[in-house]
Amino acid sequence: MTRALRANEMDLAIAYQPTDAHDMVFEPLCDEELVLFLPGDHALARRKRVRMIELHGRDMVMLSPRYKTRQIIDDALDSAGTVPNVIIESGTIPSLLNLVRETGAPTILSRYALTPGSPLRTVPLESPRPTRTTGLIYSSRRARTPLETAFGALLRKVAVSDIAA
Repeated sequence: MTRALRANEMDLAIAYQPTDAHDMVFEPLCDEELVLFLPGDHALARRKRVRMIELHGRDMVMLSPRYKTRQIIDDALDSAGTVPNVIIESGTIPSLLNLVRETGAPTILSRYALTPGSPLRTVPLESPRPTRTTGLIYSSRRARTPLETAFGALLRKVAVSDIAA
């Protein structure tokens, strides 16, 4: 998305905070907690919280490293000195959730990935608590139009009301 913004193919983007955006303006909208997804019968499923270090050496299924969310997860694991045993990597959330069900190996995703009626459980992570920040990204090389400014204000209002709910 930052490439498209630089090429003026897009006016703004809603995305996770980029690391390669020195020429962009990032306005945070909300933070999403990343949590452990696991089958209900997993040894960690009934815990209130799981420390990242407890994932060391455990079989896990993970997003592909090319995704920003995986990079955030890897940074959190690294800061805890944790190296899980990644048995499968996938590029889609539905396939990861299916892999958790089929293999019994946990994954880490946004808590919003849990669908109603899912047999999977989620457990918050800590030490560190991984989060990703979603926001608006604009090019810093041009002024925003009134429409972009109004759209940004509307998104901030919706994000705040969602967080309050």
